[in-house]
Amino acid sequence: MAGNGGEVGNGTNLSLDLSILDLKASRSGKNHKVNSLDFKVDAKLEEISRNSGEVALEFELKIITEPEVATFHITGQVKVQGEQKDIERILATDPDNQVPILMSEIYSQIYSVIYMLAAGINVPYPAAGLLYSDHKLPIEKTSHDQDSSTGSPQKKQVEEAASTGESSEAAPQVTG
Repeated sequence: MAGNGGEVGNGTNLSLDLSILDLKASRSGKNHKVNSLDFKVDAKLEEISRNSGEVALEFELKIITEPEVATFHITGQVKVQGEQKDIERILATDPDNQVPILMSEIYSQIYSVIYMLAAGINVPYPAAGLLYSDHKLPIEKTSHDQDSSTGSPQKKQVEEAASTGESSEAAPQVTG
């Protein structure tokens, strides 16, 4: 998925270049018969560089089922290019679900990979709209601002924590 550049479909002239660096899916060794699953999501965005009209970030996304049937862990980088006002808009938190708009864009671009991994390890897959649910997710946003005295990056972190989970009703049974 490296070099998966594309326009963001929200009326802006932004370009996203997404690269998955590490991808893991695991299934517990236990046979589970479940009627529904909840998905706990932990996400992290960390700004690694910023220039005029461009910002590069690292992302991490962990999705864990409840009960513990499967875990998905994806890390990567995304470069956002465009006008500064549009970049700031996509880095902002969506007031409806408290998820950074960029994280929702990342999830929508990597969802097909998560779906295929779930099928490959024979577990129910999370919903395509998992990040758009009414539930709030713990999102950690980290940015690097320039220290005016040294010119080197100065790390700044903001955490937005809340309850998690979206149910996958009538999820298929998971058997050995």
